[in-house]
Amino acid sequence: MVIYNLIKNVWNIKTHIWFGISNLLNILWTFVFDIGTLKSVVLASFIIIAFTLSIFMTWVEMGNIPFRKITILTYIMRNIWAFYLGWCIAASNISFGMNIVYWWGMSYQTQTIIFWIMAPLCAIGGFAYNYLKYGKYGVLSCFCLWFSVAWAFIGAAITTNRCLSGKC
Repeated sequence: MVIYNLIKNVWNIKTHIWFGISNLLNILWTFVFDIGTLKSVVLASFIIIAFTLSIFMTWVEMGNIPFRKITILTYIMRNIWAFYLGWCIAASNISFGMNIVYWWGMSYQTQTIIFWIMAPLCAIGGFAYNYLKYGKYGVLSCFCLWFSVAWAFIGAAITTNRCLSGKC
């Protein structure tokens, strides 16, 4: 994706800035989460939320190009980024759920309810914003977002079912 952009130079400066921020936050999240203490995992959950927001902003700015420059590769690039965004939306909500259980002391059931409300709303919100900003072009850039969200939700549903059965 970066190589294509280096050749075609279709990204604006905001896209480059958000892309750089997302890379730095990804590195930071990896190091902080790897420490493995309760404090580091709580801090990492806030970092991954900021990371997800930076991925979202990169994705939005990727679409901010002149209509005459939109090609099939534009859709491919935005869908690749949308796939990543979908996973990060689910991961952010799971990290938030870890805070609810281990930091705030709430039950797994409460975390499950909050996850199943927040995660779909986040994905729908991202799609809606993209649609309102870019119309049909925005919709065509969301296929992989829904694919990754569905994939993550299937895994979450399996885990939820297992936990509700008392096998957590």
